[in-house]
Amino acid sequence: MNLNIVFCRKRIDTPNFKLALDYIRDNLFEFAKLGKTILNDEVYFNVEEYETKEEKDTYFESHKKYCDIQIVVSGVENIGFQDIDSFSGEITNPYDDAKDVIKYKLSEYTKIKLLPGDAAIFFPEDLHAPKMKSLEFSNVRKVVFKVKL
Repeated sequence: MNLNIVFCRKRIDTPNFKLALDYIRDNLFEFAKLGKTILNDEVYFNVEEYETKEEKDTYFESHKKYCDIQIVVSGVENIGFQDIDSFSGEITNPYDDAKDVIKYKLSEYTKIKLLPGDAAIFFPEDLHAPKMKSLEFSNVRKVVFKVKL
């Protein structure tokens, strides 16, 4: 797969990132089965399909143990983004250790537009809200890699 990383704020040269990026390079996801695939104890991915939503129907999240590599295979979506240091919203769900997620509500943020083949990599300090519609609603097929830090 040709991958265009449109958002990444850190260096990604760990063995776990290498495993994920090599797997992405060597595989096609257009026809991959939906659901979870485990590569090892610290790297897995989910293949998802959904229709994008109005911004008001999405939520921001962050993680403590894992980074996300979010890759749009087909469709178009916006992802909201805000750095944790600029956080000016509210925590709507405190940290859930089992799901490795904190949920937030924000009113000010940047939007990142992802097209097929585009990827965004989010670290623990990157609050992000996927599944936002761009100009119009879109059916999206996406792969989300979870890479343990």
